[in-house]
Amino acid sequence: MWYKCGIFVANIIYMCEFFKVCSKCNINKPIKDFYPLAHCKYGVSNYCIFCQKIISKEYYLKNKEKAKKRAFDWTVQNKNKRKKITLKYDLANKDKKAIANKKRIQKLKAENIEKFRIINKNSSHQRRAKMKNIKIEASKEDIELIIKLSEGVCVYCNKKRKITIDHFAPIAKNGRHHINNFLPSCKSCNSSKNDKNGYNWLLENNNFEALKRIELFIKKIKTYRLKKKLMKAELNIEIIEV
Repeated sequence: MWYKCGIFVANIIYMCEFFKVCSKCNINKPIKDFYPLAHCKYGVSNYCIFCQKIISKEYYLKNKEKAKKRAFDWTVQNKNKRKKITLKYDLANKDKKAIANKKRIQKLKAENIEKFRIINKNSSHQRRAKMKNIKIEASKEDIELIIKLSEGVCVYCNKKRKITIDHFAPIAKNGRHHINNFLPSCKSCNSSKNDKNGYNWLLENNNFEALKRIELFIKKIKTYRLKKKLMKAELNIEIIEV
């Protein structure tokens, strides 16, 4: 109850021309220059907004891991609240966000063109999956893994070319957007296959050798992921022992 009263008082003071001395810079500033905080004097923080930002930045730089963990834990516990805050911010700052995204994309494109292409491919796949109401079960890390394990070789024609990601069971035919449905394919084979089921397309072209290569590639993915899981398990055991 006292907390609600504090907020009410803070709102009234906020509307009036009251002044308060900041505890850090010792400057007498209007109440509007302080963040609302119910349990402090006049219902506002002891530090002005400018000083509070400096304090927060200094704390973050000294306690990066702790701050990240706290932020992550809060996000996990308040998913709906986080969505509402993000949506509210996005609606209020459409132009600002569009400019920031454009700058980020340009920077990424200039620094790491391959990473930019992977992110772009994943975004494109996700858009198509959403249009078909298909659950998104893959990330850009999964796409990176497929490209890495392919070693630049197309699983269909067995030639070393620029690799794209193909959905063996196409999204157009309600195929899953999942790593188990991804295969490394060159642009030529991917375009030729189009929206056909991978198995039917290979049979039409009498490409039985590709089926063997696909089987070996799937085994390669499973082996890699199993090794990674075992490594994580061993690391957790070591941490517990220490």
